[in-house]
Amino acid sequence: MITLAMATEIDAPQPAVWQAVSDPDEAMHWRPGVSERLEDGRAQWSSEQGRPRFRFRTRLHDVPVVLEEIRVVALGREKLRSEIHLGLFRFEETFSLTALGPARTRLGLRVAAPNRMPIVGGSLDRFDVRRFATDLAAVSLQAVRDWCERRQPSDLPMPGLTTLAGDQARDVGRSSTGPAR
Repeated sequence: MITLAMATEIDAPQPAVWQAVSDPDEAMHWRPGVSERLEDGRAQWSSEQGRPRFRFRTRLHDVPVVLEEIRVVALGREKLRSEIHLGLFRFEETFSLTALGPARTRLGLRVAAPNRMPIVGGSLDRFDVRRFATDLAAVSLQAVRDWCERRQPSDLPMPGLTTLAGDQARDVGRSSTGPAR
């Protein structure tokens, strides 16, 4: 299991940041690459465990995929843990909030992902999974901060994935005008 944690400070009160990360109608505005919500505005309940489930349309590798968020734990306005299904990529996402004053909040994000990630025709090793999870966490924290401070929807794209093809590495999901690694 790969686990990483990052944090940012946001110039917004803790209740506003909690609303941004916990309300799917707000999350739709800041989640990287999300273009629409796939429900009618109410939580869809997972039949096997009775937990709220939200679905969004996004793009990964320039291919449309569904991002599904299944809520696991919500503690007050301090912690929100969810299972995220992004195409074939599955991981756990935990937001933690700490008020730093009346109008400032520390937002932490912990991501836990398996060592390997299946993709069509193969899998990503732990180094590529870590890179993708790190990029996704960094972009997500930046997008939440931008949404809370400026109320501007994110135009940040979903991070790309690096896959191995034979002996050569190539980027997948990056813009043709973007830099290759």
